[in-house]
Amino acid sequence: MVTTILSIGLLMFLGFLGSRVVTKIKLPSITGYLLVGVLIGPSGINAVTSEKVAELSHIVTPVVLGVIAYMIGGSLPLSKLKGLKRNILVITGFEAGCAWLFVLTLVTLLVPLLLPDLGLDFKTSLAMGIVIGGISLATAPAVTMAIVEEMKVKGPLPTTLLGVVALDDALAIIAFAISIGVGANILGSGTSAALINLLLQDVALIGLSILLGVILAPILLLVTRFTRNRQESLVAILAIVIIGSEMADILNLFPLLTNMVLGFTVVNIQKESEDNFGVLRDIQAVMFSLFFSVAGAHLNLAIIQSAGILAAVIVLGRCGGKLVGAWFGATISDAPKVVKKYLGLTLMPKAGVTVGLSLLVMETPELEPISALVVTGVLASTLINELFTPPLSKFALTRAESES
Repeated sequence: MVTTILSIGLLMFLGFLGSRVVTKIKLPSITGYLLVGVLIGPSGINAVTSEKVAELSHIVTPVVLGVIAYMIGGSLPLSKLKGLKRNILVITGFEAGCAWLFVLTLVTLLVPLLLPDLGLDFKTSLAMGIVIGGISLATAPAVTMAIVEEMKVKGPLPTTLLGVVALDDALAIIAFAISIGVGANILGSGTSAALINLLLQDVALIGLSILLGVILAPILLLVTRFTRNRQESLVAILAIVIIGSEMADILNLFPLLTNMVLGFTVVNIQKESEDNFGVLRDIQAVMFSLFFSVAGAHLNLAIIQSAGILAAVIVLGRCGGKLVGAWFGATISDAPKVVKKYLGLTLMPKAGVTVGLSLLVMETPELEPISALVVTGVLASTLINELFTPPLSKFALTRAESES
């Protein structure tokens, strides 16, 4: 019997080997981690069972996503964004808005025609389009950070990309909160007053998530000033990031948003001589190998068979929206040429945030008529994205660096 500890060892060791193999053919390491997870997980030889995957995910996912969110926030010092702030804001607005609109339109109009056996009326398909569209805003912060860190790329594209991803996921949380309220109202499960109350509640939770991140920042800076070396700094920072994630979770806030704000606040108020982010790179390879191998083990290939058409519509709408929106936003904001040409391709990956938001649909009773279909379709589209879009990101970053 494969124990939990042995499962961790297998995922890390085989994930490492898989990453070395795929890098030989110019693919990013994350692709190797994911493929190994699929191979030895429940969809493959089942060496790591679904029970073990769920157990590991419960521990690994909040910690790694918390660290990734903190590092993405920390990659956005205002001094470094000089000249790009307007680009990032405009591009994020357009690519996020287009992704939502494209997915909403295609799901609402095409899914009832392509899947007539489901018997979806317009009201139900519209609610489903709004909810899936809201979820589709999210980009994969862990995938993005992993590829940027692996390639060590510099320039306007990676800087703009990290800024857009940080705002993207914050916006996705807000969009999701709005979409489930509107979706529930369309399905006739609530009144206008109930919808307004739900939206106000979500706005309050978003504000509190941001406030918690701001409050934790001076605490982290104070604690790290008493550390004597990199190892102690690593322990202190990792502890505060984990505590922040759990506090947000306990208070029903948004841990990802809290840690992004924490990182952003820290990097913009710390002294020039301080580095409260570099120490985390010492454990980065360990985190990425385990996190993405577990993510790969989560992927159920059978989902593609049961939700292939819906997944294809979601992928088409989201990818089209991101590409068109990023190009349009970059053009309007007069962004650098490489940003205009390649940013859309780097926004294709989606993973943890998307899966997390989709699972929250199951926790919303008002959306019960569409929840199973939404979750299945989103998970299937995530599988397609996780396996095939990281190489696109790497290609775009490589070309942009060569042209800068």
